[in-house]
Amino acid sequence: DASAYVGYGSSGENAGDAPQPMMDPDAGEAAADVVLEQEALFSVGRMAEVLESGNEAKKSVVLLEMQQLLDHCLEDTLKILVPVLCLHVHEWMHDLQLAAAEALLDVVHKKIPADVAKMISAASFRVVKTATVDTVYESWGEILVAVLPAVCWSDEELTRVLALIDAHASRSSEVSRKLAARVVGAMSLCLDKQQVEEHIMTRTLKLCADADVEVRGMSTESLAFVGARVSVRVLSERIWPQLARLLEDMSSRIRAATLRSIARVLEAGRTAEADNMVLGELLAPVFLRHCQFARTSASEDQRLVDDDSYLLLEIFSEIFGELLLASSHFMPEEEMWLDAHKAYMKMSTCNGPVVRRHCAYNLPGVAQVMGSRQQNELTTVLEFLSRDPDPETRWNLAAGIHQSMKYLLGKDTVEMLLKGFISVLHDDNPLVRMNAVQHISEGILSFVEYAPGFQPDKHLTPLFQNLSLLSEGNWRT
Repeated sequence: DASAYVGYGSSGENAGDAPQPMMDPDAGEAAADVVLEQEALFSVGRMAEVLESGNEAKKSVVLLEMQQLLDHCLEDTLKILVPVLCLHVHEWMHDLQLAAAEALLDVVHKKIPADVAKMISAASFRVVKTATVDTVYESWGEILVAVLPAVCWSDEELTRVLALIDAHASRSSEVSRKLAARVVGAMSLCLDKQQVEEHIMTRTLKLCADADVEVRGMSTESLAFVGARVSVRVLSERIWPQLARLLEDMSSRIRAATLRSIARVLEAGRTAEADNMVLGELLAPVFLRHCQFARTSASEDQRLVDDDSYLLLEIFSEIFGELLLASSHFMPEEEMWLDAHKAYMKMSTCNGPVVRRHCAYNLPGVAQVMGSRQQNELTTVLEFLSRDPDPETRWNLAAGIHQSMKYLLGKDTVEMLLKGFISVLHDDNPLVRMNAVQHISEGILSFVEYAPGFQPDKHLTPLFQNLSLLSEGNWRT
């Protein structure tokens, strides 16, 4: 009621009373909104009501606070908040959709029930169906890829999902096709082998031939998951020819992604104790060709090489051990082994720190496969990397040094291996020391069991000469 307010300097009947300030009607509404938001934040049910019918500002506050609820009341969040969010998120403005995606990312990376996972995946498909902003595609695509492996589909639902994937794959938008390329890889993780071969493989192979390099790259990465889920016959007859074509792609990024996908297929087969012999036979010529490339490229100053060469060298050094293990059964000539050995030696001693890190990580596997042939040379690499100026390289080496020494110990290598072992145990970086100390018992046991002429009183004494250093800087060591 306007008559209830008297302005300053009024000459009304109550002019002798203290003047009253004018009050803005909008201020009262804003204050009520604040109170409402504060009340809502104490109740999951009220938060759900705000998501359903509140204004954008209120919804933003609830979505921000939703992330905090996951640690304290995850069950209520999944039962009450997430269903409301999934029901309405496709109707919201893109700013709110991005905020909702950020809140759900924390949800999908937890172990959630299958029905909740299906609900989130359905909401994701609805959002990307009408999305016009690239960041919305990417954010909700990330959620979709994370949640799909936990979903179980009926035949009818699977048909609808595949139709949605086909719709995105056939669009002119590169972002939409890239989303389809990501989703097919995730779908292969929630279907059985027969379904992957029938529904997913052909779609993935088609996307691998896309004109856009981003789409090809994403589908090449998905091919790793698909290849790990199909039979050996399908892998060799259908998927390997496509991988071989991708290895000849004009883009170095595609060639690098293909190498990594091959390594992931091999790793999945090795972990599942499957037969990798067929793929290994197909791979061996490719591996040896890349060994020659690595040998040449690693000899150059890595600060001056072109970006394409460095990218391929970096990826090849990362997956070298996996490719070597698979190819080793099909390298009958000593010259082939020498090429692989020289490539690894060149990469281990190049001036590219990332490449050396990968070599340190791969050393246990390389030692297992080539240790009997190149024992002295690989021992030299171990000792060299133990003094590497890059702490992450030394950290990688220390994590697996006990395994490397197991395959490299011999009459002529004991002293050099002890030198490398002592070096990481007494490293000036506490994280490197911690990795080494975690495996000190296995390391000592390797010397006792495998080192000819090992003398504990002579060889073990240096390990314990500076116990205070072992614990310096980090109480865990």
